[in-house]
Amino acid sequence: MNFVDARPAYRWLRIETEKFSARHDAIFVVGGGSEAPLYRAMELYENGYAKVIAFTSCGGNFGGNLVWGHIELEYYRNFFQKRGVPPSALFSPRASGEWTNNTLDEARTAVPFLTRCLKSEPRNIILCSRPVHQRRAWLTFRKQHPGIKYTNCPGDELLSVELLPRIMGELKRIREYGYKGDTERCAIPDEVLIVEKKLLALGITG
Repeated sequence: MNFVDARPAYRWLRIETEKFSARHDAIFVVGGGSEAPLYRAMELYENGYAKVIAFTSCGGNFGGNLVWGHIELEYYRNFFQKRGVPPSALFSPRASGEWTNNTLDEARTAVPFLTRCLKSEPRNIILCSRPVHQRRAWLTFRKQHPGIKYTNCPGDELLSVELLPRIMGELKRIREYGYKGDTERCAIPDEVLIVEKKLLALGITG
């Protein structure tokens, strides 16, 4: 029987800002096939941390299109409106040409899209993503728009064995995309590299 404690890797990927100001220009929900970021965004909106919630994703390789059978941004809009968020507080592109299907596209287009909607460039944005994806999303947004302050508020998802391949995939992408220049480069801590090595030895890849 093999034993691996994958929690250090999951905690590192699940980056969260502990203290942040009460008001932000927007909450941005990063695309993904989980409702966890939606519930977190809803909580933040209800507590007054931003007056608007934005999203641009239509789906992707890890998207809600493969889970709910719907275009992500339409699912998100219905989710929030059913919980009382007015349409005027929900920003998502209507034209399919502005929809995004990966994190890099989201990071590149989110700020120009928000600038048009807000009529001024945002200064601070709350990012809500799946915990396993939060760090890569943050690194991507920082690389594409470094002048903006980002607050990390991932959704609440417990670590499970089903997430182990995704952990491996995220570590691989953080490394590779950093070298390509798509994301901000980031040193992976030794304790996380140990987890990666042990999971790889068990044949778990991303």
